[in-house]
Amino acid sequence: WGQGGADSLVGGAGADLLVATTDAAVNMQGGLGADVFRWTHGALNGTGHIEDFNASEGDRLDLDALFQNIPAAGRIEQCVDISRVGNDAILKFDLTGQQNFAASTFQLELANLYLNHAMADVDLHSLMYASSI
Repeated sequence: WGQGGADSLVGGAGADLLVATTDAAVNMQGGLGADVFRWTHGALNGTGHIEDFNASEGDRLDLDALFQNIPAAGRIEQCVDISRVGNDAILKFDLTGQQNFAASTFQLELANLYLNHAMADVDLHSLMYASSI
């Protein structure tokens, strides 16, 4: 459980729940098993780095707390931009639904995600609900 500030969270060999706030610099490593990487809503001025996100093990992102206050007419997909930098997936957030990702002050990095998955296979739904990617 991250407490804000700079945190390193490390899971074990089973299914783990790692929790951090969006106003921290957090490095996470779930280890083996179906891990859940959860972010609670903070000031949206932090960064998250996941070393070993693996959808084939059942890993998933829990971003539900971030999306609780999006505009009623908005869609979750309009609040997140997923891009590829090398083999990493970078998720930038704009919870206003205006898609102003250049001004994003909170982002997640999924290290080496594209070593095992094609760009076309990576979308928000598959990352959050452990769909097959």
